[in-house]
Amino acid sequence: SPLRTPRTTSSSLVYPKAPNVHESAEKIVLGAAKFVLGLSSYINGMLLKQCSGFLIDWSENSKLATVFTSAREQEYAPDAEVRVHLDDDVAQKGQLMYYHKHYGFALIGVHMDQPDLLASFSSEEVRLAQDVFVLGGESHGCCTGGPVVDFNGVVMGMENRNGLIPCSILNKCLHLWRRLGCIPRLRLGLKLSAIKFLGICPQVEKIYRMSNIVDTGLIVEEVSAGSIAENHGVRKGDIVKSLNGRCVDTTAALEHMLLSICVDHFDKGHGLDSSMDVTVGMFFTGGGVHGTIKFTAIASNGVEIFAKGTDTVSDNEDHNPTSMSPDEANEDDIW
Repeated sequence: SPLRTPRTTSSSLVYPKAPNVHESAEKIVLGAAKFVLGLSSYINGMLLKQCSGFLIDWSENSKLATVFTSAREQEYAPDAEVRVHLDDDVAQKGQLMYYHKHYGFALIGVHMDQPDLLASFSSEEVRLAQDVFVLGGESHGCCTGGPVVDFNGVVMGMENRNGLIPCSILNKCLHLWRRLGCIPRLRLGLKLSAIKFLGICPQVEKIYRMSNIVDTGLIVEEVSAGSIAENHGVRKGDIVKSLNGRCVDTTAALEHMLLSICVDHFDKGHGLDSSMDVTVGMFFTGGGVHGTIKFTAIASNGVEIFAKGTDTVSDNEDHNPTSMSPDEANEDDIW
């Protein structure tokens, strides 16, 4: 089903009528609109950006609320003045609490009276063809930064200019931020795309003939120069099959796994910049072999700089990844 896109303010809601949207959904969306806000940022009095956000926390002692919102690198300025629009006529100065460059979101603090409602996150992911609503402040630009909610008004994710950030990733990020004051990631140095979203095409047919992989796994689109992955022989066109023995079928699923590894690592008492062992199941297209690479990764809060690395491995090039243990390709190796 198409993604519904209501736009909300504190006093009104407008969205396209559709025959399969029940009238009861109006009450659900109007209720969820209570935790949606508009935000504006300014540099030297000049408007930089307008977007939406949603309330996730409020302290009775400090009267400080936390707002989740979108923040792309191209539009982010650390010295910008942020104004949070509590209603059509009142804008309160906000303060940047945290900005995450990779995921493109920010946490903004704003002092306010107790809100009527705080957003609650779903424990489930958005399903294919599920009807959802993207909420955003109509008088403050667009839905970017607004919550994606289901028919119970529960947040399934956040809308940004690159698409949906699922609630599983938002939950993991919040857990790490509340515990550590930052959101560290394990960095593989790869740009990936999901095979399952390519549909039926010659590339998918070739992958299936070579590897027996049909609808899961991630194609390596680019490898960062000097990264762990490049040093272990991963090249453009190879396929990531699994992480620590668990099959991966989307980039969101991989991000969730990487964050889960970090959460478990820090919950066991380890600190920032500590190391952990990771195993990645691969299909190396240059050599036509299945295998695994094992390496030690660092959970760092530093910004990852992606540099263009080694290009595609040709069919004639020797492709011998380091720390690789070959798997036997058989009928059970369908990922």
